[in-house]
Amino acid sequence: MIPEKETLTIEFKSDIQKIQESEIFEAVVAFANTDGGDIYIGVENNGRVTGVHEKHNNPVMLSAYVANNTVPPISVRIEMLKVYFSRRRHESASYIRPKRLSGFKEAFRRRQAGTGE
Repeated sequence: MIPEKETLTIEFKSDIQKIQESEIFEAVVAFANTDGGDIYIGVENNGRVTGVHEKHNNPVMLSAYVANNTVPPISVRIEMLKVYFSRRRHESASYIRPKRLSGFKEAFRRRQAGTGE
């Protein structure tokens, strides 16, 4: 079930125009460096589900992409959620939960393009 609104631990990301991957990485890193949280891709800031862009509808690929673009690699759990508006119409949203490693001393950061770090 998708929450009704954003909070300190719930982030909605619109994906109508294909969200930039850097925005996803930044949200994952922010939650991994704090008490954690949940990211819903394909949900507008007002809580309306508008759907996931086709480039983000593969949970395995998106999870690998997050791990490959964060230092140290952040493991995330991703689920595709289907929201039904009627028998014929539904939209999907991606649910991302960064896994916080207890006792981990190093802060997570986004890998900078072209630097290898």
